[in-house]
Amino acid sequence: MIAVNIAFPAIGADFRSASTAELSWVLNAYTIVLAALLVPAGRLADAIGGRRSFLAGIALFGLASVACGAAPDLGTLIAARVVQGAAAAVLVPTSLSLALPAFPERERATAVGVWTAVSAVAASSGPVAGGLLAASTGAGSSSSTRPWCSRHGRPGYGCCRAPDP
Repeated sequence: MIAVNIAFPAIGADFRSASTAELSWVLNAYTIVLAALLVPAGRLADAIGGRRSFLAGIALFGLASVACGAAPDLGTLIAARVVQGAAAAVLVPTSLSLALPAFPERERATAVGVWTAVSAVAASSGPVAGGLLAASTGAGSSSSTRPWCSRHGRPGYGCCRAPDP
């Protein structure tokens, strides 16, 4: 979400006719859906298996990121962000549950500490780097920001739109 916050001016420039209130849904849709589905997604993962849920979440997040990158209009971008939020809700509870069984019980506390540290670094640096990259490559410019994000469409950069034809 931080990447989207930093890239917000570029997104606004891409959708000039949209109001700030309408554009805010690019941010809000993801956050609301993530928060609403976090617990139910964890229960679903318990029911169908963490590995299956995690793989489905990764695939869905990747597809939603591509949809964000290709969104021709604001409504499509917001819908794709909703899907990203749902996929993220699946990923969060399953990641640790997949890691813990790989360690003997006496090493699990260390594993949780490492998982927490890596998650904190990723959560704090990845989105900021993605947002700064999007903002520094020509925020609002169809010829620079969006194509770079689309070509290198990592999930963290999925907020960027593909260039108009």
